[in-house]
Amino acid sequence: MNSTVWLESSDLVSRFWALENAKTTDAPTLTVPNITDRLKPFNLKWTDLSPMAQQALVWDMGLVVAAVNGVDQWLQVYVRTAGSTMADIALSFAADFPTTTTQSALPCIGPQGIYLRQNQTDYAALAKVTKCAVDFTASVQ
Repeated sequence: MNSTVWLESSDLVSRFWALENAKTTDAPTLTVPNITDRLKPFNLKWTDLSPMAQQALVWDMGLVVAAVNGVDQWLQVYVRTAGSTMADIALSFAADFPTTTTQSALPCIGPQGIYLRQNQTDYAALAKVTKCAVDFTASVQ
């Protein structure tokens, strides 16, 4: 699988499916809120799912882990527009962050090659392309 497919994608459900097919395993370790409600219509239990299917479901539900007062817990991600999903939140660097005099990027070396990281930005422009948010408090680390 070409790793560059995932550089500008937030479709982690597909990514977890690819990892599942590659026989990669790593299940969420925290109890997931409201998981029973999501699985009940399909007559499934959390333990019926493979580790990657568990990860995909958690992402699809808009849940991410963050340390709150030093303890890992799930936080809800809110998407900007009705009908959007977690698969829609990635920003394309070329489309959403054009390099201008007020915005720039740095090439960074990662395990799968070089990726671009925002170095300088015009936050007024950033607000226009933001696609998701979490409820942030000072206790989130």
